[in-house]
Amino acid sequence: MEEAGIRAVPFYKAVEFADGLDPAACAVMEAQLKSMGLLDALVVQPEDLLRIEGECPEFLDSVICVDGEEPAGEQDAGDTEVSFPGLTVNTELEDGLQKETARILRHIRNGRASGEGLRGGSREGVRDGFSEGRLAIGENGMFRQGALLGKAWQEGEAEYVGQLARKKKKEQKIRQLTERIAELEALMDVLSGELSALSGRLDTLEKEYREVPDFSEINDALEKLRECALRVNWLNGQFSERERKAQEAEQRKNRCWQEMLQCCKALPYGRTEAEYEEAQEALREYEGTWRECRRCLRALRAKWESYGRAAGYITLSDASEAERRLLGGILGKNFSEGNIRFSCAEFERGLQKTRFAPVDLKSVLEAYFGEMITVRKEKKQKAEQDRENFLEETGKLLERKHGAEGAASVWFRRMRKEKAFGYQLLIREYGRDREKAAQLIGNVGEALARLRLEEYEEEKAETALAVFAAAVSGSPHYFDRGTAAGQLLVSAVCCYMDRELPKGAHEWRELLLQAGIAPDLISSSIHAYGLHLRTAEGEHPAYAAFCRRKEACVVTLENLKGIVGAEAEGNTVFVVENEMVFSFLTGFLAEREEDCGLTLLCTSGQPRTAALQVLSLLAEAGCWRSGGCRRRITGTDFLRSG
Repeated sequence: MEEAGIRAVPFYKAVEFADGLDPAACAVMEAQLKSMGLLDALVVQPEDLLRIEGECPEFLDSVICVDGEEPAGEQDAGDTEVSFPGLTVNTELEDGLQKETARILRHIRNGRASGEGLRGGSREGVRDGFSEGRLAIGENGMFRQGALLGKAWQEGEAEYVGQLARKKKKEQKIRQLTERIAELEALMDVLSGELSALSGRLDTLEKEYREVPDFSEINDALEKLRECALRVNWLNGQFSERERKAQEAEQRKNRCWQEMLQCCKALPYGRTEAEYEEAQEALREYEGTWRECRRCLRALRAKWESYGRAAGYITLSDASEAERRLLGGILGKNFSEGNIRFSCAEFERGLQKTRFAPVDLKSVLEAYFGEMITVRKEKKQKAEQDRENFLEETGKLLERKHGAEGAASVWFRRMRKEKAFGYQLLIREYGRDREKAAQLIGNVGEALARLRLEEYEEEKAETALAVFAAAVSGSPHYFDRGTAAGQLLVSAVCCYMDRELPKGAHEWRELLLQAGIAPDLISSSIHAYGLHLRTAEGEHPAYAAFCRRKEACVVTLENLKGIVGAEAEGNTVFVVENEMVFSFLTGFLAEREEDCGLTLLCTSGQPRTAALQVLSLLAEAGCWRSGGCRRRITGTDFLRSG
């Protein structure tokens, strides 16, 4: 900006604190300016703003100037007159920047400018002192910048605003640098001594090195000997590797020879090179033909897998020239353009008229696709039998490890019999990976054994879900909600307890707690203001303190342990789901001197388990709720209720 000739000065250098402002108030005001983003913003004149947009657009988010009319009632103010009582213009600035700084200060409102401000409680005071879209700085650290309403605080003294503050900051920095220089000088003295000692040692070593006899010829001979040894070792390795590859090649040649003899045994060819070359040429020709007719062969395979023999009819729509030529040659027919229809049996009979006869359709298909062809019904039966064998073996393993009447065995037998309680999930995982499915069942069985459901009591010690999962599987997230293991464990617990599967996160948490597993009790929470919670010994002192201090708090499931009741101030509860709305309302209520007699709850979207539990406790206490699905509550309704 300096290179572009644009005049700018940081806001903290452009202003001074007003006379009579105590150091604590100065520190708080500096914290407010920092939170509003004004403290280090660059003050520029309006005519320079257009130049910045064109020449230095990267500084647009760090400059401040008044672009528009003066606030109402202040158009006639002097160039350097300000209406904000806390700050004045630095008179050492050039005139243009002084005037612009004064204009900025005239746009800042005092939080007590009209009425009683945030402290008084009147709606007029809120509108005049901290109206939406204006800059305002109030007492006790409150500030507003547009839609941003907040509170800032700083202990000690101001560090940036004012010449005195900057002078103290500079003197402090000078002292720190002076101390650091002294430390570095002392360190340099120590290092200089060490350097002198090392230099003397180096001179001694150089003198000793020069006096060592010359062994260059011996060293050269030793180096050549070492190189020769390395070369010999490398050559030995190469020889061994090539000898191994030669042996493997000889073995492969022998195997290929035997396979060739076995494969050619039934072929009507002599064992001469010429006839083999003729057969190879014919093979290449047929290979190209069959490649072009893959659609036909796929249809033949489908019929074979369906019937287990050459049966059924095949229709090829819009047959290509290659397909018509191939099928015409095998079937002994001439096919014109269009569809081709033929039977599989007819195709197999046509194969017997080729030079490769005798050959059956199955052998042709297996050779073409490079795998065994089986009937789909047989495949299905084999797959089902393999699955049943897997389930039978897994059930026996559970009985041997956990007993025939253990929770794991009882669940597994009932799951197989009723095809419920995780059966479909297990079959899905089995289809993906048999070994992982077996491990999954083993871990769930181990989990059920550790829970000791067969000895279940209403009151039992709880184990954290992550700790429990890590002890069983080694992974703290193994039984998380949504994982296959987590779903299967819940299904097994429901099976043993003879209850339905949980329909949501709330019922899921209740089920695990009933089984002695404590899920995540931190993430499920609700924000509250004016909420009183009771334990068996009386009102909870922590939440009573929050209510007394007019501060919002967060209540988690962990906090709700041991809570037996809840009460609302004024027996009325306002429920909102938006955190910004909740923050605005609680900030407004905190500044009121008298008690409002209201309780606010924020669910942060859909109510979680903690929110449902708090609402249930309030409902049991006879409170009534505003907001949520009953009706829309406006700001006017809320203020009227207060």
